Amino acid sequence: MRQDGSAFWANVVFTAIRDQSGRLRGFAKLTRDLTEPMKIEATPDESQRCRRCRQSGQKRLLATMSHELRTR
Repeated sequence: MRQDGSAFWANVVFTAIRDQSGRLRGFAKLTRDLTEPMKIEATPDESQRCRRCRQSGQKRLLATMSHELRTR
């Protein structure tokens, strides 16, 4: 939700921040507004839209896993 209360499509990534000894110090959050890309990619063909959503989810999962492996 935006500050004005309106809903929007977003990609949100939380990352644990650790010190040199590996202790948790906090979290970083990155929010990316996907409203415009979602409008551009809107299509009446539901199977094509589902395929794009699945591919996007797979890319996000791989990016998150890669980041976690690098930071551990």
